[in-house]
Amino acid sequence: MALDPEAEEFVPGRMWGVDSNPEYTEEQPFVVLLKDVLYMLSTNPEAFFDYMSTVTDAMNDAIEVETQLESVADVIFEQSILEPNFTYTGAKMCHYLFNNLKLPKNIRAFRSMINQRVKDVVISRNELLENPETVGTVHGTSFFLAELFLMIEILKDGKQCKVQAYRGGLQELMEALVSHPNTANAKCLAKLLKMVGAAIDEFDKERQDGEASKQIAKIIDKVKQHLADGCQFDKSVNYMWLNLLELRASNWGLGSGEAKSNPVTAGGDAPFSNGPVFYDAEGKVIPEVDLDFEAQYAEQQLESDFQDFIAENDEIDELENDFSELEIPAEEFDEQEQYLAPPMGGAAKNDVESLDPEVEQALEEFLQESKNKGTYGYSSRYWSSAS
Repeated sequence: MALDPEAEEFVPGRMWGVDSNPEYTEEQPFVVLLKDVLYMLSTNPEAFFDYMSTVTDAMNDAIEVETQLESVADVIFEQSILEPNFTYTGAKMCHYLFNNLKLPKNIRAFRSMINQRVKDVVISRNELLENPETVGTVHGTSFFLAELFLMIEILKDGKQCKVQAYRGGLQELMEALVSHPNTANAKCLAKLLKMVGAAIDEFDKERQDGEASKQIAKIIDKVKQHLADGCQFDKSVNYMWLNLLELRASNWGLGSGEAKSNPVTAGGDAPFSNGPVFYDAEGKVIPEVDLDFEAQYAEQQLESDFQDFIAENDEIDELENDFSELEIPAEEFDEQEQYLAPPMGGAAKNDVESLDPEVEQALEEFLQESKNKGTYGYSSRYWSSAS
């Protein structure tokens, strides 16, 4: 094949397999750091502010374009909705970043990015619930949104209040869950209402929104109807709903007063109290009603364990009977030393009688010497009686 000397000069472009924009071929260092922080917080949540301060400083220094911040929103949101034990921490991270990210003004706010991801799930909630592979996305998003609703407040009309959009999103998700009755959805809805029901009622009362309160009542009425119609829920879920209905009837366990929701914020500011405040493994304040339940349960468990121990150790009764039948004659005590001197049985007497005379005499002298020195031993009268 002949080469054309008039052909245009060949200029190599780029190597095969190399992205034309190498800046984004690998994860950004701050994203790698963020993932490390997610792992560390799952094992060491008490160091939250130390870790978050470090990763936030790294983001403030490195993020220059909106796509970089989008990757941060993706990582936190996905971890929060897919890992149940991380939902609270994920919402707490979002709250912290809402207040501490200092990025160029041309970049959309991080709050808006998180809200958009929640909104996307709310919009497609029914389709997601009909697909067994995506049901978990709706459940996880529901709990994540509930944490945001409990945790985040904004300034409106000169006072702090919860976010109405979060309240509306929760309503849409709860209605979708009750419209797709099965064990998983009923369990999710029960846990969701137990978690956020008191705060929703308080929020609706403060806004004097009677219509919203009626919507919650309609959801609960639908669940009652499902139970009455014999929906095939697990027995544990049925009991869960019965307990929830009793809890709501008692004003969510808060007594006759108005519901007060003052959750621990990302700053760690709990309501002031002269009494002790207890926290669970996720860092949430444990209500007194739950503490009473746990104490009663622990007491019942101890009693049950003791009964099991007695049942498995019947020989204890036999030992007690053996000791009760044992009688120790008064003459078995040495009057000088007041120590128990066991009587010499027949076998022991035979052993003494079989001793060599010299050995017996040496033993008798040793015992007598020990007694004179205050050393405790058998009384010599037993040996004399045997000789």
